[in-house]
Amino acid sequence: MNGKDTPEVQQCQAFNGHRRAWAVLLLGLCLLASGCAPIGKGPISPQQADRRLAELESQTAAAGIQEIVAVASFGDGQTYLWSWPPGRELSNQHFALASVSKIYTTAAILEAEKSGLLALDSPLNGRGMTPRHLLTHTSGLEFSDGELVEVLPPGLRYHYDNRAFALLVGENRPEWMESVVLERRGLFGTTVQEPGGPLPFGSGGIGATPMDALAFARSWLVRDDAGRADWERAVDAGMANFAPPLVAGWRAEWTNRGSVHRLYHAGAIDGAGAEIGIYPAENVAIAIVARGRYDGPVFERTRRVLERVAEVETPATMHVPDIEPRDLAGEWFCAASGSRIAIAARGDAIVLTGDDGAAAELQRASAREFVSTSNGSDDLARTFELESGRVLEVVAPAETVAGLLWEGGYFERVP
Repeated sequence: MNGKDTPEVQQCQAFNGHRRAWAVLLLGLCLLASGCAPIGKGPISPQQADRRLAELESQTAAAGIQEIVAVASFGDGQTYLWSWPPGRELSNQHFALASVSKIYTTAAILEAEKSGLLALDSPLNGRGMTPRHLLTHTSGLEFSDGELVEVLPPGLRYHYDNRAFALLVGENRPEWMESVVLERRGLFGTTVQEPGGPLPFGSGGIGATPMDALAFARSWLVRDDAGRADWERAVDAGMANFAPPLVAGWRAEWTNRGSVHRLYHAGAIDGAGAEIGIYPAENVAIAIVARGRYDGPVFERTRRVLERVAEVETPATMHVPDIEPRDLAGEWFCAASGSRIAIAARGDAIVLTGDDGAAAELQRASAREFVSTSNGSDDLARTFELESGRVLEVVAPAETVAGLLWEGGYFERVP
C-alpha cells in the first residue's frame, strides 16, 4: 500500500470500464441510502462473538491478513479480546498503527492548547492557516511533486493530506511525543519511530500493543477534575461550520440530535493496518490491529461484532445536512483528474452524468466509507446507458450524494 491511509484522499487513478465503475458507485450509494446494515442486530455474548469472528477467518486469510487482534473495552471495566490465527500470543506484540498515529499527535496538540502553549486559531502563515485547520484537514494544502502546495484557501474544504497534518509537530522529535502523550497516559507498550518511515512523523510512526492501543482510545473518554473529556476538547477544536461538524484529528459520526455517536480513525501502510474508535454515549472503546494488509470489509465486519458484544446501539438515523436535490444541480469538477460530472434533479431522484474519470472519483469516495456488501437494496437506484455517456439515476437522499461530492474534497462546483 506504500503509505496509503484508510480512509484518505489519494491520487486519482484510472478505473477500468464504464460498467464496473458505475456498478461499484451504485453499490456505495445503495449502502449510503440504506445505512450500511451491520451483520445481525442486538447484543451478543463474548462466546457468540468468538463464533461470529471465527466465521470470518476464511475471509480474513483470503484478504491477505496474516495476523489480526480486535479488542473492546466496555461496561464496568469489561474487556473483550479476539485474535487470529488461533494459538498465537499476539496481545503483547507491537503493531504499526499507521495513520492512527494522527490521533496521538492530536492528543499532544490539545495538551499544548490546554496548557496555554498554543492557540488553535493563531495564524501560522500569511494565508491565515491555523492549527485548527491542520487538525481538521482544512488547511487547503496538498503534497504534490515533492512539496506542499496551496490548492484551496484554508477553512474552505476538507482535504486529507499526510504531510500537511504533519506540520503540527514542527521541529519536535519523537521524545516530545513520548513525554507529552505516552508517559502522561501510562502507555508503556507504545513506541514512536524515528522520522523516515512510510508516513511523515506526526501522521505516522506510532507502534503499540493491542491493549495499549485500546488504553489510548479509552483515555479519550476519561473526565478530568473539571469534568471534561478529551473527546469533548477534540470536538471543540474542530470546525463547527461544516455539515456535519469536523472534529480535530478524528473522523466523526453524528446522530440526528447533534450528538457524537462514534469518533474513529483508521490507517494502513505496506504490511499493516489499524483502527481505533470510541463511543462516548456508551463509554466504549475499540481497537483493531493487523499485519499483512489492511482490508476494509474484514475490519468493518470485525468492528460490527465488537459493537454488538459491547452493546453499542447504532442510531437509526444519523445526522445529515439539510440538502435538497436542486441544491446539487449543476456541473462539478475534480481538480485532481480533470473529470467533470453533471447533476440534475428529477423529482426526488438525482441524475449524475459523467465520464470514466468521474465514475472512478465517485466510486473511490463511496468506498472510503462504505465497505460492506450489498443488502439487497438494488431498487434504490437504476442505471441507464445513453449516447451521451454513462448515467446514474439515484433514488437516494441528496445529502448522501453531497457527501460523495465534497466530503473529501473530491469535487468542486463549477461557477
